Amino acid sequence: MIACLVDTGDWGVISAFVERWHKETSSFHLPVGELTITLDDEASLLHLPIIGAFHNFEPLHVDEVVLMLVELLEVFGEEVRAETTQCHEAYIRISWLRDIYQSRCEAGH
Repeated sequence: MIACLVDTGDWGVISAFVERWHKETSSFHLPVGELTITLDDEASLLHLPIIGAFHNFEPLHVDEVVLMLVELLEVFGEEVRAETTQCHEAYIRISWLRDIYQSRCEAGH
């Protein structure tokens, strides 16, 4: 909320919520119980229009995944092919993606 420049008028309230956030459950643990922020809450608080379907996943072919990752992550096709082969289809491991991200951060890219 601070990064979005939402004017709450009370920084203590934001700090209290941050301290009570549990990323494992994506919820706040408050004295009155557990609280989860819904998409409707986000729309109301941030005035974001929520229209249409949430997301429609369509299966991708391995070749499409390779091309997409080569373009978006700027990695070599052979590296992506090796990863998708290890994952047995059009999938990659989050640890592989994290390693790519960390190497890009360290390189300042």
